[in-house]
Amino acid sequence: MKQKKDVQQMYDRLMEYERQQHESNQKKIKVGIRLLWIIPLIFLALLFITDSSKPIFLVLWIVSLFVIAVYLIMVEYADYNLQEKINEINGNRDGFDSLLDFDDVEERVIAATERLDGWKERKGEEK
Repeated sequence: MKQKKDVQQMYDRLMEYERQQHESNQKKIKVGIRLLWIIPLIFLALLFITDSSKPIFLVLWIVSLFVIAVYLIMVEYADYNLQEKINEINGNRDGFDSLLDFDDVEERVIAATERLDGWKERKGEEK
């Protein structure tokens, strides 16, 4: 009986660890995506503030984007491996939790498509 209780506690700790790591990975992804916007703006500001060579800033910008991309890939891969192990322990074959919420993105794309279709119809009527 004690062994069953110990196994249950170990399982609960493992699941809590997985949840915390998944939340941490979500935050890391958000930071990485923000950096994809912030870094180019910093290099653009530095380009205008200083009278340095443009190719140097272009190379630095491209290198920084590659570094951020590698960082995002590593975080996603680590989260994928973690979820794969947890699903193996649980015996689930359902799939994985996504690091990003794509439901909101899908709604925005549908709304934009509908606006574009409406715009095309109005343009067609004007002719």
